[in-house]
Amino acid sequence: MAKTTLPQTIRELKGLGYYPETVEKWIPVIKHRKDFLGCFDVLGLKAREPILAVQTTSLNGYSSHVKKLADNPLLVLWLETGNEAELWSWSKEGTRWVYRRTVFWLEGSGVLFSDQLMRPKKRKAVKGYRQKILFPSPLCDLPGRVYASGQIAKWADSIVTP
Repeated sequence: MAKTTLPQTIRELKGLGYYPETVEKWIPVIKHRKDFLGCFDVLGLKAREPILAVQTTSLNGYSSHVKKLADNPLLVLWLETGNEAELWSWSKEGTRWVYRRTVFWLEGSGVLFSDQLMRPKKRKAVKGYRQKILFPSPLCDLPGRVYASGQIAKWADSIVTP
C-alpha cells in the first residue's frame, strides 16, 4: 500500500460525512501490517447507516486486493451482518487524486462487486468551523444550558405534563 492512500481515504470519508477510524495495525517485531479481519484498513461510522469497511490501495494493487477480499471468508460474514465493504484504489490524474471505488455485496451464496471512478471535490477550510455534535441528545438541544447530574431529574420532571 502506498503511504498516501490511507490519509486520502480518511480525508474523503470525512468529506462524505463518516467518522473514520484506522483499524490496520503495524506489528514492529515482524515488520508487517495486519488488516482488520484480514481485509480492511479503515472503518467509517455514520448515523443511521451500516458500518462501512474500506480496504485502500494504489491503483497498481487493485487486482490483487480484489482477489484478497473475494477469497476472504470473513468478508461474507461482514456482509451478512448488514455492514458494507468497499475497495478504494487511488491514483493521480495530473495533480488531482482520483479513486476507483469498488463495492462488494452478497447475492445468493457468493460475493459480487462493481466499481466506478470517483473524483473527490476540492474542499476549502472554513474559518471558525466547528464539528457537529456526533450523538445529539435532548440535553444538547437546549442552547446555552449545561445540566449537572442532579438537575437532569428536575429537567425531566419539568417537561412531563401532569
